[in-house]
Amino acid sequence: MPDWTFVAETADRLVGYLTGCPDTAAFERARALRVTLPLLARVAAGRYAWTEDTRRFVRRAFGLARLPEDRFPPRLRADYPAHLHMNVAAGFRGRGIGAGLLTRYLEALREHGVSGVHLFCGPGPLRLYQRRGFEEVGHLDLQGGLRVFALTRGV
Repeated sequence: MPDWTFVAETADRLVGYLTGCPDTAAFERARALRVTLPLLARVAAGRYAWTEDTRRFVRRAFGLARLPEDRFPPRLRADYPAHLHMNVAAGFRGRGIGAGLLTRYLEALREHGVSGVHLFCGPGPLRLYQRRGFEEVGHLDLQGGLRVFALTRGV
């Protein structure tokens, strides 16, 4: 959603972005209609090789496999309908860029009457989000020792 994307840049380059969505359920419905169904039709028509990625996509599309975030309680998305993804270039972290992007996004959510936001992250940015009022509501330990945290915050 272009209206929900914020960028941070220096004079000559993009150094960070935050993209979010105020209504995750509406986003997922639109994605199913505009992306998943057409892609499934192309898979069925044989336009893509039958690889492990293709099989995983089909399993997820038909609800036969879950994404890691699907393991968290459904109330997470109901109580905190917005979500976000943020990245700041490694050499620019710790300078307040992520905090600034997050502040602007939260202001926009408040302006639109959104009640709360959720996100999933690894351990690296966890402290940034916690310092900005996000609370951990759970975590998952995935293959390879990766821990994914579910965080929420009221707006």
